[in-house]
Amino acid sequence: MNFYWLYLIIPCVLYFIRPIKQNKLLFLYWMLLVILSYDNVTDFYYYYEEFFFYKNGEIGEFTERGREPFWILLNKVWNFTDYGVVIIHVLVMIVVVYCFSVFSKKLNIINASIFLFFLFNYTWKHDNIVRQDIAIILGTISIFEILKDDLWTTRRYLKIFLLTIVGIGFHYSAFMLFPIYFFIRWISNVKLNLTVVAGIVAVFVIVCQNEMIQELLKNLGFIFILIGGDYGTHYAKQFINLEMEANGTIGIFLSFFSLAPLIYYKIFNKKAYQTNKVIRTCVNLSWIFVIWKNNLNLDLFTRPAEYLSWFSLWGFAFMLNDIMMNFHKRFNVIALSLCFAYLVCSGWSLHNFINRYYGDNNYMTILTRECYQLKIYQRDRSSIADGYKRYR
Repeated sequence: MNFYWLYLIIPCVLYFIRPIKQNKLLFLYWMLLVILSYDNVTDFYYYYEEFFFYKNGEIGEFTERGREPFWILLNKVWNFTDYGVVIIHVLVMIVVVYCFSVFSKKLNIINASIFLFFLFNYTWKHDNIVRQDIAIILGTISIFEILKDDLWTTRRYLKIFLLTIVGIGFHYSAFMLFPIYFFIRWISNVKLNLTVVAGIVAVFVIVCQNEMIQELLKNLGFIFILIGGDYGTHYAKQFINLEMEANGTIGIFLSFFSLAPLIYYKIFNKKAYQTNKVIRTCVNLSWIFVIWKNNLNLDLFTRPAEYLSWFSLWGFAFMLNDIMMNFHKRFNVIALSLCFAYLVCSGWSLHNFINRYYGDNNYMTILTRECYQLKIYQRDRSSIADGYKRYR
């Protein structure tokens, strides 16, 4: 079965069957999908290659440029078996699903959160960035600690510091969590003005669509390419060009749609926005993350942004959950229609992405002969246009 059915159609059906009450079927489907996944993302090829570098004690591309120490350790722990690369991937994804579910359940928005995890293509993303996945989980725990009022009196900052250091051990971009913590502390207390935010989004989108500005951002990215890119400068430039081309009109629409949670809570549920610190933080971050990701497609910028991604998603999940609980109201029918519009755009965006990076868009599992024989898709790395495409 292909990605469209697995990542969009089926989750959509499962969610709307039981959107409010506990939806075990949606959770089990999600858990099963991530556990069974094998070689369905672009970076799996590199993790596969890297694992056997460590296992065989070879000095290759990965060890020469330096990898995070805890990630190397994790690979070495499992190097007693050739299937270690598969085991590591499965274990990390189980932890991602479990932690995200625990957080979402505490916020009472687990069904909407899992549905949006699919809708926003986070399933594919977290399948792809397994090193950073661990850092994101640790960063999320730390951010929840940051939001507590007794941060300094209970010395929570020591826990936050240790969690961040461990996160850096898995992905160096976790260094960016330190300034992010100060930003979170500030944004959680700000009650945003809708008109001002809409103006900021409009200016940001217009500026970032300017070719000269894009070229400036790309060149800035090359200076710091080691922060998140790990590509050669020429290779990175071509890849960045492809990412920016992939956005287009859809990216502009998604940028403005990111205002939906803020609009909803400022107009229809102002009390919750004013009094609930977690809701306010997530709603405030929903648009910041989306325009950041949609318009600054450089690893330099997008890697740090990932530490805000779950909170941004929860901003939309709070809105969707509130909509479904009050579906009888006319304005919520309108809001739900906008959600379906986002579904269509996300599907189109995923379609474009798959066409760009996959020669074969069929979902492959650990139960296949390919996994048993530890075979992976071939990638044609001679050209960037086909460099990530999978070919049997």
